[in-house]
Amino acid sequence: MNRKTLSRFLGIFPLVINTYFWIKTLSPLVAIFLIKKTESISFIGSKYTYLLIIHLLFINAWSIIFYTKLIFKNKEQKKLIKFLSFLFLSGLGQFIYWIRKIK
Repeated sequence: MNRKTLSRFLGIFPLVINTYFWIKTLSPLVAIFLIKKTESISFIGSKYTYLLIIHLLFINAWSIIFYTKLIFKNKEQKKLIKFLSFLFLSGLGQFIYWIRKIK
């Protein structure tokens, strides 16, 4: 690993870790908050709220992927995008799991 690659990795590493922990720790809290807030609202309102949160998660993941496209070259970029996609799908799965578990 040369110096340039190392500096790129160290630049993106905190972003990846921050996003991972944001998704893992906040998904149950957001799910609890939404379910508590939408108990009095009809099913349609809560359904749109869930779609909004999932949409925000997609925006977060795609902004990270776009950011990595600006920094990394082709070989590094493909590996990192696969890794970030895995983290995003893991977080999305965690969010859906907590919504179902709480209900």
